[in-house]
Amino acid sequence: MEEKSKKALEQIRFLMIGVAGVEIVIISLVSLWYVYGKGDAPYLLLFVGILTISFLGVFQIVLFVKRAAKLKELLWREIAQKFGYQYTHNFSIEKSALMFREGSAGTVGHGMSGKLDNHNFRIFEYSYITGTGKNSRSHFYTVFETTFLGSFPHLYLNNIHNKNLSGIKQFFLPNISLPTEFEKMFKLYVPKEYEIEVFEIFTPDILSHLLNNSWEHDLELVNQKLFIFSEKSITGAKKLEQEIENLKGFLKQLAPKLDRMSLAPIGDLTHNL
Repeated sequence: MEEKSKKALEQIRFLMIGVAGVEIVIISLVSLWYVYGKGDAPYLLLFVGILTISFLGVFQIVLFVKRAAKLKELLWREIAQKFGYQYTHNFSIEKSALMFREGSAGTVGHGMSGKLDNHNFRIFEYSYITGTGKNSRSHFYTVFETTFLGSFPHLYLNNIHNKNLSGIKQFFLPNISLPTEFEKMFKLYVPKEYEIEVFEIFTPDILSHLLNNSWEHDLELVNQKLFIFSEKSITGAKKLEQEIENLKGFLKQLAPKLDRMSLAPIGDLTHNL
């Protein structure tokens, strides 16, 4: 974590310790009055003590949430500056990708945008909620988005170890057979009758690259864009740098194919999932 982020984190710690100290003092005073006083703590003092402690507890939580959010924004701004990207927040996204149709309350958080090997590139946080009431659950991802020149059919590659993403409701869609070694790690979902076009993208060299590099994420191609969905949060520049280097290695082989592809629709068959 960068130096400014460390200082902000230290401020949070000191404030939390200070508030906790005040709570301890109040509790101690009420306890001493009860033990060494007249044997019965005044109800008013006890009520004021409990009310003050409750207020300080709530204040402590609110303070922590606000400072943590500020710390996270500072972290993303520092990382964006380091890599020469522009910090973004709460921007709009198109809902063409399957992930962005999931659940409710889909929200874009912190992010950054720029160029990666001459392609428009964005990284951002994304979250949504499934279920209701006590059964509701929040899902959080880091999304890498790259735009290409060519056009290609909609497809989704699921790493079967990503359990949350493996449960996407659209996955009743047909998937195509892959080499046995590859099928142990991935499932590939494509529109019917567009298998040939898909294998022009997922050639043996691409499949080998994913296997040899122990590719962890899901990816989706739709509307000239590549989306990569990571179930892990970006916690610092080092982690992001590693992810970007992995993506660069992948794009080195994938980008030439996607930039020159020209999708020819097959009759009335949709090329979308």
